[in-house]
Amino acid sequence: MKNLDTIVIHSGDEFNTTGAVVPPVWQSVNYKTKDLLTMAKISVEDRPLGFYARYATPTLKQLSRVCADLEKTEDSVVFGSGMAAISSAIACTLKSGDHIVAQGNLYATTIKYLRDVLPQFGITTTFVDQTDNKAFEKAIKKNTKLIYVESPSNPLMKITDLEFIGKLCKKKKIISLIDNTFASPINQNPVDFGIDVIIHSATKYLGGHSDVLAGVVCGTKNFIHKCWDYGHVVGHVLAPNDASLLLRSIKTLTLRVKKQNENGLIIAQYLEEHTKVKKVYHPGLISHPQYGLASSQMRGFGGCFSFELDCSYKKAVQFVEALKLCKLAVSLGGVETVVTLPAAQWKPFYTQKQLVATGISESLIRLAVGIENSEDIIKDLERGFKKL
Repeated sequence: MKNLDTIVIHSGDEFNTTGAVVPPVWQSVNYKTKDLLTMAKISVEDRPLGFYARYATPTLKQLSRVCADLEKTEDSVVFGSGMAAISSAIACTLKSGDHIVAQGNLYATTIKYLRDVLPQFGITTTFVDQTDNKAFEKAIKKNTKLIYVESPSNPLMKITDLEFIGKLCKKKKIISLIDNTFASPINQNPVDFGIDVIIHSATKYLGGHSDVLAGVVCGTKNFIHKCWDYGHVVGHVLAPNDASLLLRSIKTLTLRVKKQNENGLIIAQYLEEHTKVKKVYHPGLISHPQYGLASSQMRGFGGCFSFELDCSYKKAVQFVEALKLCKLAVSLGGVETVVTLPAAQWKPFYTQKQLVATGISESLIRLAVGIENSEDIIKDLERGFKKL
C-alpha cells in the first residue's frame, strides 16, 4: 500500500486474526504456553506475541506496522509517551562519554532531558542554530554520535535543512534523529531526505483527540530492535486501552491533518493582516524566511503555529484568557483548537536570558488549530483582540 488514505485504515491488518472488523483490546498481561521449552524460546524473541504484554500485543504490532508504513521505514516501536520515545531512541544509541549535536529550538522537555538529565550519565550536548548548516558541522566532535533535530520547531516554526543533515550524518557516520511531531507523516517524511530515525509524540496528530498519551520511533529493523529492547526493559510500555485508542485515531489521520493544514493557513493569513499582530510564524506563509525550504520538504504545513501580539505580557495574558472556543491548554494536534502563551509555559525551563535567546517574546501566542470551522476560530480570536 502506498496511498496514505489506505495505509491509515488497513496497514497491519494481518495482526488482527480474530475476524473482528475493529481489533479487540488485548487486556491480558500474560499468556498460557504449552510447555517450558516453548516459553523459554518465546522469551528471547523480538517482541513476541503470546508471552507477556510488556513485550508485545497484537495491537502494538499493528500500530508499529502502520506507523512504519506512514513514515516509509522498515519498522517502528510504540511507547507510553512522546518523551518515552525520545529518551529510548537516544539512550539505546549512546553511552557515557558520547556527544550530541542538537538544535537550540526544541520541545522544552527535550531540552531539559538533553541539558539536565543526560549529563548525569556522562553524555553532553552542544546546541546550535538550526537555520545555520555550518553550525551543525562545526559542532561535531570526535565523540559525536548523534545529531538531533526538530522541524518545524516548537514554537517559532523554524525549519531545519533535512537533506543537509541527512548527508552530513552519512558522511560523518553519525545517526540522525528527528522529532517529526509538528509536521506529522502526512506532511513530511524525513526518510526521503536521508534521516535515520523519526520520532513522534503520538499524543499529538497521530492521536488527534487529546485522550491518549503515546510515542513512536521509526527506523531500520536493527535500530528498532535496539530501541524496543531498551524501552521494554525500563518499562516505557503503551497500555492496552491506549494502544486501541491510538489505532482507532490513526484511521482518520489524513482527514484531520488536511483540515488542520487548511485551517492553519487561513488563520495565519488572517493574523498576518491584523493591525494588532507584529509577526506570524507559519512556514506556509510566503513571508516566512524559510518558506522555500519548508515547501521543498513539506507537503502541508500543519495546524500549529505562533504569532506575536503588539502588546505587553499582561495584555497577552488577557488575550488568551478571553478566548472561549480556543481552549487555554497545552499540547496540539487534537480536533479542538488550543492556545497557550509560551513565555509563561517555558519559564520553569529557562532563565530569562535563555528565553530571550530562543526568540520567545512575552507576547508570543502559540495556536494549535483544530478541525472546527475556520470562521468560528477567527471570531473567537477577535474576542481576544478586543482586550488589547
